[in-house]
Amino acid sequence: MTQSSFHTKGETPGNPTEAGTKVVGLETSQDTDGSREERYCKCTGFVEDSIIEGVCCKCAENSLDTLGTSISELTVDERRLHEVPVLNGTELESRPDVVSSFQNEHKLDRVGMVPECAGSGLSMSTVSSLSIESLPPEILLKIFSFLQPVELCRHVTRVCKQWHTLAYDHSLWHRLDLSRVHLPLTGFDICRIVQRVGSSIHQLNLHALDCLTPAEMAVIAESCPELTHLDLGFVSGVNPVMVHSILSSCHRLHHINVEGCKDVHHEFVRVMVSVAQSALCHLNFSHCPLVDDSLLLLSARLSKIVALNIDGISWISDRTVRDLAEKHKGSLESLELDGAELTDYAIAALVPCQRLTFLSISFCELLSDNSLSYIQTLPSLRRLCLRKGVMFSSEGLTKFLSSPSLSSLSHLDLSECASLRDVGVQALVRCALVNLYLVGLHRLTGSCLDRVPEDMPSLRRLDLQQCNLIQDPLVEDVVRRKPDLVVINYYGEMFVHGPQD
Repeated sequence: MTQSSFHTKGETPGNPTEAGTKVVGLETSQDTDGSREERYCKCTGFVEDSIIEGVCCKCAENSLDTLGTSISELTVDERRLHEVPVLNGTELESRPDVVSSFQNEHKLDRVGMVPECAGSGLSMSTVSSLSIESLPPEILLKIFSFLQPVELCRHVTRVCKQWHTLAYDHSLWHRLDLSRVHLPLTGFDICRIVQRVGSSIHQLNLHALDCLTPAEMAVIAESCPELTHLDLGFVSGVNPVMVHSILSSCHRLHHINVEGCKDVHHEFVRVMVSVAQSALCHLNFSHCPLVDDSLLLLSARLSKIVALNIDGISWISDRTVRDLAEKHKGSLESLELDGAELTDYAIAALVPCQRLTFLSISFCELLSDNSLSYIQTLPSLRRLCLRKGVMFSSEGLTKFLSSPSLSSLSHLDLSECASLRDVGVQALVRCALVNLYLVGLHRLTGSCLDRVPEDMPSLRRLDLQQCNLIQDPLVEDVVRRKPDLVVINYYGEMFVHGPQD
């Protein structure tokens, strides 16, 4: 492939520009001995050795805007050089196809694969001959970023030396998600990958992988000194030995997820708090077999908790929530609780947590309207989930949802809060909601949906599963008037307006 030679302003080009030729957008400079003129683009400063080539996109357009004059000024040799038919001025004016052909031939590629000043003289045959080997490393890295880690290691590295080097570039390995690899992986495979790129890894996802031993986990931890996020959710075999090796090697770790791990019990927490660094502040213990004492120890020993997920631990007491809020009220931003044993006293204890942006309580069966009044005092709340609040009254919910303090909510889940009626949902118009979940509300008739397109312009998802009184024509009308809204119908299917294939 023939490439144009580019030179920065002031350098000597390989082939001097023919004297006497002028192109819009180009300026000239005289050599000190007066023997040669150089022309360079005013926009970029590049010097080119042909008549049109080397002009950036802007200058090329300026030149082609007056194309009839530009072509007519070319000499016979110059026209032949650019494959322009040798016509006189009168003939040229009568041949607009020549002007159009010349313009199309010399416009730069706008797709982005050819740099702005790559030369407007590239023909279509030249462009079509470009191959992936012609791409700069930055573009190759962008392409490689869409590949799975195993594909990079098993296939890309074998193509050539350059690709082997690029496949292990640190920019591709800041996040390593092995939970989405659809190939069988052994603990040995994972260790080999991590040992090669571990120094670049900041986030490691091993979710639901069952192939790791404590010794292999120790190797992984030692190979990832910069690790900040670790997902071990539903990984069998996670135990106190593993957490000790992880926290002893990964001093920057501040997110850890061990949800659903059956061996994460009180001893696990005791070992964790004994070796945890001050950075550790985001923890997910959802559905782990922990007890109240474990959570009290966690709250007392960690210097700061920003996010805590203890949903699915049904024996959490009011005392746990009270101690957590008292110790970490200045830092707590996200809290997910199982409310099966919680009363209004636990929710009242959260009032000082003014930084709380996300609050989720499942099984709110013991909470009353008093809890709603406590929650509405949280000024930073953006996401709220109150599921199965069977003791909330219709009046209490309507008053709560009418509160100006909830106007900043973007996510609201009131699934199975059985007393919620249409008038309560209508009170949500002051909220800038994006997601609204109203699953299993048997008293909703759908009259609250009529004003959704006008009053809730930000809404993108509406879940109406198991709402048996809401008729399909009502939902269809809402979707027709607000096409960007995704509605989940009674059966859990996406409700789509219009003909289906």
